[in-house]
Amino acid sequence: MEHGFPSRAPFAELHNMYKAYLPAKLQTLTPKVFCQAIVHSFGLSDKDYKFGVTRVFFRPGKYSEFDTIMKSDPENLK
Repeated sequence: MEHGFPSRAPFAELHNMYKAYLPAKLQTLTPKVFCQAIVHSFGLSDKDYKFGVTRVFFRPGKYSEFDTIMKSDPENLK
């Protein structure tokens, strides 16, 4: 996965980092399901990320794009 996907983050780390921005109902999702739901809801192309067993891998620049979206306005997540 290293080639073409230099940014990676464990599901649990992303879940813990962003769950405070989520409504209580969504905070109960498993870390992997949470990551799948968030990536899908933001409309990232399947070409921009891949899911591994314990991590999500992003193409260059896509993790920062994801991070910017997540931190921009918590109201977007409701």
